[in-house]
Amino acid sequence: MIYNDMRPHRFDDVKGQTLVVENIRNQSKKNRFFPVFILCGQYGSGKTTMARIIAMAANCKHKDANGNPCGECDSCRAVLDHSPEGITVLQTMEWRTSGGCWQMPVPLACSIRK
Repeated sequence: MIYNDMRPHRFDDVKGQTLVVENIRNQSKKNRFFPVFILCGQYGSGKTTMARIIAMAANCKHKDANGNPCGECDSCRAVLDHSPEGITVLQTMEWRTSGGCWQMPVPLACSIRK
């Protein structure tokens, strides 16, 4: 699908969300990540993309000086290839009282299985 081909795979390629990207990039440089990331926002705001970059950076063996994942190691390839054993995405549903319906998806987490 085209959105998978056009999706950023490095912190350097993410447009907008500057404060969030810089905070997570600094964690990647130090290789010390928060235990949980809650990503929320409107449809198309980059929640899943950011979750995938975080998952790659947290498990990458060859990050560059800016904390970007290499995209070549086994952990990065598992995320990029959408392999079923490589990544888990948890979703939540939210009840909208105004419309009286369940709304989804809102990605909560994205991580590499070890």
